[in-house]
Amino acid sequence: MTTVKCMGLIQSSSIHYATEWTVQAAIRGNWQTVWIEKDITQQNDPIQITWVITSESSSLTPMLCLDSSLGITARGGATCSVIAVNIEYCEYNGVSSHCPLVCDACSQFECADSAISWDYGGSSYTCEQLASLSDPDIAFYCEDEAVYSTCRETCKTCDL
Repeated sequence: MTTVKCMGLIQSSSIHYATEWTVQAAIRGNWQTVWIEKDITQQNDPIQITWVITSESSSLTPMLCLDSSLGITARGGATCSVIAVNIEYCEYNGVSSHCPLVCDACSQFECADSAISWDYGGSSYTCEQLASLSDPDIAFYCEDEAVYSTCRETCKTCDL
């Protein structure tokens, strides 16, 4: 049996929806895309994100590549869902680190902090600022999905 990860999201709102599914398999210890379904038609009903993971070896741990759920300060608060429909923004400095799934940059940024400033609670912050806090403060903020999906290295998201 080969380790496989599959994630699909057809529609989460009436405005934004995915048009593609990607299936990746661990081949000789490296995640590789083995199948892509493109041009999926828009559905009227939202569905949930689905993961299918099987494994023949417990030594291979699949990773979850997360986009930040926080808005980018320099882009007027643009979130990764906005970047997804304006994919050319992935070329801007730091955007791929903030939205690695949308920008197809998981191999580089899956476990890395966002390199750009982001909006949280009405102010702008960086992962460097979070990393400079005391360990108890880091642990407190990293309990928030918005923070751990953004500062993946500082929050040790890939170790979970």
